[in-house]
Amino acid sequence: MDYKTLTGRESSHLVSLDDKRLIHPDALRALNQLKELALKDIGAKIEVISSYRNFQDQLNIWNLKASGERDLFDLNENKLDYQDLSKEELLKAILLWSAIPGGSRHHWGTDIDIFDASKIQMKDVKLLNSECSSDGVCGDLHLWLDQKIKDNNSLGFFRPYDTDRNYTGVGQEKWHLSFNPISNEYLEKYTYEVFLKNIQDSTIILKEEILSNSNLIYENYILNIDPSPL
Repeated sequence: MDYKTLTGRESSHLVSLDDKRLIHPDALRALNQLKELALKDIGAKIEVISSYRNFQDQLNIWNLKASGERDLFDLNENKLDYQDLSKEELLKAILLWSAIPGGSRHHWGTDIDIFDASKIQMKDVKLLNSECSSDGVCGDLHLWLDQKIKDNNSLGFFRPYDTDRNYTGVGQEKWHLSFNPISNEYLEKYTYEVFLKNIQDSTIILKEEILSNSNLIYENYILNIDPSPL
């Protein structure tokens, strides 16, 4: 795994998920099994709203948020006023829901965002925790996944952001699944030196603030994940 692969600048190791998206081949095989099991057990139709995301796509998301052109939300899913935020507050608000370009697990092709297509159309999915709660539109699917992951029967998938870190890391994302047998290898290779070079090489907005807090960001937003039970 070289620098470009780790930071989403290279995708030759991936295969097609559909006509638009890519995924790691091992994760694809496990996903197809998970889909079959969910449909059989509870009639849920697992679909992927996001899989591999390259560096440039993540950079575009980040820079739109950092320039006030894309909505920002707090932990309670309340919209924030861009004009009221200092640079430090803006950085923390973006990091809550969006990975730093080159620092996203989606760059590896091992991580996916899912929803239940039997309950909601892709165009209506907002990827908010209210959709995943017990009474949310995708609640049945996530209750089922809770048990499958707990019982070590999730076919290799786990939730790296299963708990609420209260502004000390990535916000809770129940919809985010990671294929542990491969993503764990990538995380081990993703050193602080890789992270630092990635920021230095980028045209990211808030670059100075990120570099000034690089050690803390690396610890809290790259390494700080929920452990896999597998």
